[in-house]
Amino acid sequence: MGVILFPASTAVTMAEKVGGWPTDLAVEQVHGRVWSGRMTGVAWQGEAVGDVHWQLRPVLGWNRQARADLRITGEDITARGQMEAGLGQKWRVEGVDGNLTLDFARQWLSRPLPATGHVMFEGVTLSGGPEAWQEAEGQLRWKDASLLMPNAMEAGEQRARLAVVDRDLEIRIRSAGDAAVQTQGVVRAKDQPGAGPVEWAMAASGPADWSERIRNLTGQTENEDGDFEWHGTMQMR
Repeated sequence: MGVILFPASTAVTMAEKVGGWPTDLAVEQVHGRVWSGRMTGVAWQGEAVGDVHWQLRPVLGWNRQARADLRITGEDITARGQMEAGLGQKWRVEGVDGNLTLDFARQWLSRPLPATGHVMFEGVTLSGGPEAWQEAEGQLRWKDASLLMPNAMEAGEQRARLAVVDRDLEIRIRSAGDAAVQTQGVVRAKDQPGAGPVEWAMAASGPADWSERIRNLTGQTENEDGDFEWHGTMQMR
């Protein structure tokens, strides 16, 4: 019981000294106790995240998994949910709701992302281990989607569903029925969660002026179904 009543700043300092603190995670200030507290000025891989609030839950069961309620508040991301961490570097986040800007997501991609807007996530659950994804469910909604071509052009609401297929995280994308640009595609994050390659394939069709911009920018022409098609691979930073 004494450990969880430690000042959280002391626990962070101790973890840094023994190499138990992630090297990619930087924090300006730590407040509260190990049981309940707040980190301000949080950055991951040099990119600002915001503030992180936590509240530990009692550790129950034979597997002794650590559980906590988390809340992130930042300029480009807000989120709340629950997280578990257990033996064998296994982890699980569940019930996550929030939103982030595409500018925030762009920081960790190896290729430019020619789009803007906010992505909402609803009821997202993810779990995995050191080598594979194990579970994924929930919905993403990109409500104010705009494509930079090179000037912003509204695309309408785009949606996605999460799943795990053959131990890879799969995101299936399909636009809302009234979206100006109709899309369907799949993004697949392979191998080690957060570190493996990301493969993607997309087909899209839109109004005449949008199609003309695509042809002028890329030199592509539509397929027999009237769609433009793209695919490729990105690497997470």
